[in-house]
Amino acid sequence: PSYDPVTRMRSHSETGQMVGDIFFRRNAEARPIGVLAVCIANLYALENLHGRAASTPALSVSPSRLRRCVPQNVEMGRLAEDGFLLLVPHAPDVERLAHLARQIRDRLARPVSLTTSRDPAGLESASTAWRADLGIGVLLTNTQVRPAQAVSTARAMARTAWSYRSRLAFFDQAAGQIAELPTQNDGLGGGEGAAGGRG
Repeated sequence: PSYDPVTRMRSHSETGQMVGDIFFRRNAEARPIGVLAVCIANLYALENLHGRAASTPALSVSPSRLRRCVPQNVEMGRLAEDGFLLLVPHAPDVERLAHLARQIRDRLARPVSLTTSRDPAGLESASTAWRADLGIGVLLTNTQVRPAQAVSTARAMARTAWSYRSRLAFFDQAAGQIAELPTQNDGLGGGEGAAGGRG
């Protein structure tokens, strides 16, 4: 019951428990933590067009792809109906998180062949290539921040990232706002994100 049957990841409630455990674990000292939120923009549209027979496999493909590209120390779970939450304990800097986010984006955005027929007789013949239109929010914060604040900030970044060409967003300390993650050749402003230490 603590795992979601579609994605075989932690359920929504279990993800909340995971967040609490990681943020409040051991001692009261602040520890750096990376929070990555992945939100799929076109999952709801896929279900409206082709039903759950198409959207369920589309959703179940992403977790298996995630598991193949994230380090073993990264904890994952469901985030709302259209996304996933990843926590990176002891994240060293935003650059490393950005590198991981790019890997996740490239892996999850690969096309997948889905059955789109609602007629049982046409299940094998009617298929279409679907590509996840996703956004990823990248937040470097610490364990003294309220967990709910960190998660909601990362999710807001992920949804903002839908409007960016790179589909990646972070909190720009210099500008004091959510911004598009620079390309790998550009530098990132250091420091912690919107939920970093002041809240």
